[in-house]
Amino acid sequence: MARRGAQHLVLETRLTQTAATPPSTSERRVLVWFTRAARWGFWLLLSAITGLSLLPLQFAVQSGLSDKIEHFAGYAALAAACRIGYTHMVPPWRLGVAIVAYGIALEIAQSFIPGRVMSGWDIVANTVGVLVGLGLAWLLLSRLPCDPAQ
Repeated sequence: MARRGAQHLVLETRLTQTAATPPSTSERRVLVWFTRAARWGFWLLLSAITGLSLLPLQFAVQSGLSDKIEHFAGYAALAAACRIGYTHMVPPWRLGVAIVAYGIALEIAQSFIPGRVMSGWDIVANTVGVLVGLGLAWLLLSRLPCDPAQ
C-alpha cells in the first residue's frame, strides 16, 4: 500500500509539473473511464485470441481476410489496449516482449492441435502488430491532456 501511495504522489507531482493548467474533474473522469475500458478490452482480446488460436481447424473462424492481416490486427489491438490500460505498471518494452512471447507460445501450442500448424510468418505478423500497437498507443498517450494513471 505504501508503494502505491508513493507512486500516486510521483504521478501527481509529474502531472502538476508538466501541465500548464491542472486537468478538470471531467477530464480526469474521462481518462479513468478510458483506462478502464482499455483494460477490459485487453482481457477480452486476450481471451478471444487465445480461444481462436487453439480451436481445431474444422471449428476455426474465417473472416475472409488474409491470416497474416488477422494476426497483425489482433496483436496490434492487444498491445495498444495493454499499453493504454496499464500505462505506468509495466515498461512498454516488457509489454512487447511478453505479448510476443505469448504469441509464440500459442503458435507452438497450435502444433499439437489437429489440423493446425505452427507458422513462422504468423509470429512475424504478431510481432509487427505488437510494435505498431505499442507505437499507436504511445502516440495517443502523448496527446492526452493529462496522465491517465490519475
